Amino acid sequence: MHIFYLLLIILFLLISTFASHQNFNNSKQTKRQLKILVYSPTLSWSHAQFLGKIADTLVDAGHEVVSLSPS
Repeated sequence: MHIFYLLLIILFLLISTFASHQNFNNSKQTKRQLKILVYSPTLSWSHAQFLGKIADTLVDAGHEVVSLSPS
């Protein structure tokens, strides 16, 4: 369970770092499409719903998102 929160924090930091880097650059530049991995350490309904919403938001923002969960 602690690994999930650690990975979620790392994902948030990566997204916020890239977002702030894009905002710092000249606004005339086009936004970069990032490739983002959304990892779910467990296959539970609550994790799937929560991470699914995050993935949908990232896709709506123009990023390429891949989900990885245990089988």
